[in-house]
Amino acid sequence: MEEHQRAAYISQADSLKTEFLGTADITFHEPDLRNHEGPFYFNGDTKRQAKFDSALEKLVIESEFRAFGVAVRKNVS
Repeated sequence: MEEHQRAAYISQADSLKTEFLGTADITFHEPDLRNHEGPFYFNGDTKRQAKFDSALEKLVIESEFRAFGVAVRKNVS
């Protein structure tokens, strides 16, 4: 992200966190988001989860960035 894009993203992400979680001091960690664990469980409130998920999806769609991914297949013994 360019610096100005990063600042806008952080501001929007912090607003989303504060609105839904009451604080911006939480990290968006993919497994917790996907599995609705920790603060992303919303005490079982599935409607609030859905609203949060939609707001997070909107943030990602509207953010300007390049992403890449890597998958490592580990042989677990």
